[in-house]
Parts: sequence; C-alpha cells; structure tokens
Amino acid sequence: MLRWLPMMLLLAGCAPAPTVAPLKPEPVEAVGLHNVFRLSDNVFTGSVPEDERSFESLQLLRIQTIISVDGAPPDVEGAESFGLRYVHLPIGYDGVPEDRAKAIAKAIRDLPGPVYIHCHHGKHRGPAAAAAALRCLEPGRSSASLIEYLKRAGTDERYRGLFAAVERAPATLDDATVEFPSRVPVADLVTRMVEIDETWDRLKKQPTAADAILFLEHYREMKRATPERDERFQTFLAEALDAATELEANLRAGADPAAVIQKTANACTACHAVFRDNRVSSPP
Repeated sequence: MLRWLPMMLLLAGCAPAPTVAPLKPEPVEAVGLHNVFRLSDNVFTGSVPEDERSFESLQLLRIQTIISVDGAPPDVEGAESFGLRYVHLPIGYDGVPEDRAKAIAKAIRDLPGPVYIHCHHGKHRGPAAAAAALRCLEPGRSSASLIEYLKRAGTDERYRGLFAAVERAPATLDDATVEFPSRVPVADLVTRMVEIDETWDRLKKQPTAADAILFLEHYREMKRATPERDERFQTFLAEALDAATELEANLRAGADPAAVIQKTANACTACHAVFRDNRVSSPP
C-alpha cells in the first residue's frame, strides 16, 4: 500500500512540492572585492567592482553577468572590457519590490551565468535582492535558510524591509518580457530630496530607529551621487549627514531624540536657506 501512496497523492492533486538543495553560502576571497559569497554554482553576491583587479577577480570566478542593485551608475565600459555584461536593477534600503525581485530572478534564469549580484558594500541590498530572487526561482526554499544567509552576509536587521522581502510569499514568475538595461538613470537631486523629506516627515511625527536608518542611508546615497557639487553644498551635506548619524544612534540606544531632531532640523534649514528657499536660478 505504501508504495502506491506517491501515485495516489499525484492523482489527487496533492503531490508534494519539489524539494531544493540546502543553501550553503560559502565566503569567497576575491582581490578587489569584499563580502563575496557563493550561493550556488550560478549565483554570487558581493561588493561593487571598482577597478581592474575586481573585474579580473570576477573573471577568475567565471562570472558572465553582473547585476547591480546599487543606485550608483555601474562601470559598464569597465565590465565590457573584460567581456562581462552589466544589468542595472537598483533597489532601495526599504525593501525589494516584487516586480524587481521577479526581474532579478529572470536575469539569473535567462542571462549567461554565473551571475554576480552586488550593491555597494555587498552587505544589505545585494544579499536581500539575491535571496528574494531565489525564492521566486525556488518557491520550495524556506525563507529561514535565506534569512540565515542575510545574517552571515552582515545585513543589518534594522533594514526591516529587506528582511520582509525575503520572508514574504515568493512572487510567481510570469511570461512578461523583462528589460535588462546596462545602466538606468540615477535619481536626481530633487528625487533624493523628496525621499529625504518623506522620511523626515515620519520621523518628526513618530521617531523610530527603522526610519532613522533609512534617513541616514538617503544622505549617504546623496553624498555618493553628488561629488561634483560645490564646497558649500558639501559642507552642508556633511553637517546633515553627521546629524542623521547621531539621530540614528540616539534612537537605536533608546534615548530621547528631541535635541538631536532639532539639530537635524537646523542642518536642513541652513542648507535650504542657501540652495532652495532663496534660489532664483539653478544652484551652482
């Protein structure tokens, strides 16, 4: 009787879900790269390749496609000089939207591999994006094993949206065509300021450590994206970044954030007075 049980279950429409091999992330040493992990023969994660040494390391790992989930524009020309294809599918620190998880999953499935998925440091967005994509590709894989990988990779648990993207039910892949751009437009200063303003509004109403870490990352991303801005702008940005850092540490420690919130507000006001409120033409 027992030997007929699998066939009976199949006929009844109750066949067990296919199992997947256990996830065993392995750290990999690679010159010019940091926090590199091998998730499978076809999927690696790590930091952004910044120079020839890092692209050479990717060649040694037999990588064929690089997937960037970072907001900064990737070095497409540098990658192409080493025979590597770049795909730019950026995400934020607040999570991995289902459509983006599906796009990354299809890139892993359809483009030449192995693939290397990276953010900036290879700790937060990259691992979360890879984990969310793997859940799409392998719905039978438990979220628990992927959460354990995030912890090994160093993903900060304060980025609740990144963990939530891995814990939710996996998105179902469909037949929709997905574009795999090598470089997408980087958010301009106005867009970044809108993101900061929205997070700041929530912080003023109800200060939380979760919003404070997003607020801090918005400023870090702005600093990386505006190296060409003049010295005055950089000075104001540095002051705002310091205030955001102090606010995040304050809320994480459970201290009263009132004084630091005022300090942060002062930093914003000083910058706005020069670059926004009294501006009659485009800032220098």
